[in-house]
Amino acid sequence: MRRIRRLFKRIYLNLPFGIRPYLSRYFLDIDIHLLKHEGIKIKIAETTDEFKQAFRILQEAYENAKISKHTSIGLRITKYNLLPTTTVYIAKKGSKVIVTISQITEGQRGLPTNKFIDLTDIRKDAKRISEISALAITKEWRSKGSGLFFPLTLYAYKHTTEVIGSDYVITATNCRARHIYEDIFLFSPIISEPSYYAEVNDPNAMAHISKTNLKYDQFEKTYSNKHPKKNLYRLIAKSPWKDFYSKFFNQHQILR
Repeated sequence: MRRIRRLFKRIYLNLPFGIRPYLSRYFLDIDIHLLKHEGIKIKIAETTDEFKQAFRILQEAYENAKISKHTSIGLRITKYNLLPTTTVYIAKKGSKVIVTISQITEGQRGLPTNKFIDLTDIRKDAKRISEISALAITKEWRSKGSGLFFPLTLYAYKHTTEVIGSDYVITATNCRARHIYEDIFLFSPIISEPSYYAEVNDPNAMAHISKTNLKYDQFEKTYSNKHPKKNLYRLIAKSPWKDFYSKFFNQHQILR
């Protein structure tokens, strides 16, 4: 069964341009009521416990994906996590962190993706570049992933663009997930073929980019007539999750 799924995924990812994006958006089915039904809150990590929980589920996810070795402390912490230009976003049910994703704004130490892509040309046109990465969902919630991944990712994207003010957002992912960013989030690939990403020991990584001042227009053009469960424009512009989002704050200014 696993081989059949891999074969199907390989065929799907190589469908002709125009067919795959249509199918990706056609089969998109976001559980927009999960946060309400489960009492889940989305916020920026603030406490030591929230950070530790986020880093723990990230390490577990990377170990399961075989892109990270086991560590004695059981936490995935990189040099970027120590910088004030990094923001960790989380979803919590009660006191438990169940999903996390991070945003890193480019500073003197660059971005993790600098290790496998050249951003020189992008920097000429960009005032501020951010990278969104380090997504992880706890095992018990992965079956309900769409109801967590999309609200958390859109929360991170809105904070990155509206508060931090990044005009370009980059993401790096395994090539098996490229259709999510290209077909659904409407990111453009930076590289045409998978490359080795040393930061996560991934030999089949892809990098994608979004020019944020164009994104809302692109979302509206692509999704305006779609059903609410398939409508990213409505989900980001008129979010049904606003009551479950904590108010944004500018972590960069606070930490400075």
